[in-house]
Amino acid sequence: MKIGIDEIRIALHEVATRKLKSSLEREGFLVNDNLKIEEIKNNIIDLYATKGDERRIYILKVGKNKISKPKFEQVQSIAKQLQAKLFITYFEVPRTKKIKYEGIE
Repeated sequence: MKIGIDEIRIALHEVATRKLKSSLEREGFLVNDNLKIEEIKNNIIDLYATKGDERRIYILKVGKNKISKPKFEQVQSIAKQLQAKLFITYFEVPRTKKIKYEGIE
């Protein structure tokens, strides 16, 4: 069985979401990772965090997978409706490197 880059990206996205959620909760935010808003298609918002009057929307992207202009405009509009700051966070896909040492097989 071979695991492809798409499966790796999905797993990295899930790990990054959990890690960011934990970090925000340690800072005292209440975090919703299942925000349902009628206008949002395809669950493009990964995290919605609140702390007092502060509201934040997070979108996590893995690798060079950039957010499209229509999605950005849609999320920006939703952030304005919710009076929330928008954070788009990019995570790099870890790469392995082969290193060859002389005298070691």
